[in-house]
Amino acid sequence: MTVTREVLAYYAQDLEHDRLREGRGRLEFWRTQDVLRRTLPPPPARVLDVGGGTGVHAEWLLTVAHRPG
Repeated sequence: MTVTREVLAYYAQDLEHDRLREGRGRLEFWRTQDVLRRTLPPPPARVLDVGGGTGVHAEWLLTVAHRPG
């Protein structure tokens, strides 16, 4: 898979982590948490972060007693 220059430039700005914690981005963050709560097994469960983003969701999972895979 090839990642475009535009995508690399966006993530190089390091805006995504904060975007999900402020303003309207919080709704997306909370919705993702809701889906994960209903989908994942109950804690403690192992969760593997494959590096598809900033790690904001993996960080949250660790705070709710999941373990890294």
